[in-house]
Amino acid sequence: MKTGNRGKAQEQILDWMTKLHGYLSSPTGGGVRHGIDFKAGIAIQQNEARLYCNLIRSYITYLIEEHERLQKGYAAA
Repeated sequence: MKTGNRGKAQEQILDWMTKLHGYLSSPTGGGVRHGIDFKAGIAIQQNEARLYCNLIRSYITYLIEEHERLQKGYAAA
């Protein structure tokens, strides 16, 4: 997906997803797991958790729709 879309919105969206994943899952990049910020040792706030969930949901929806769009393009070719 990234290769054929340099300089387009899709490239930026994939970059944001990569950064969010790094922040949420990497022990050195943020370390937020199971509702706890590992670096600070405190629980994240409910509004922060909701933000992460909403961002992830929107990215998953985007990827599903892009996959469907690309599959239709390949079927037509």
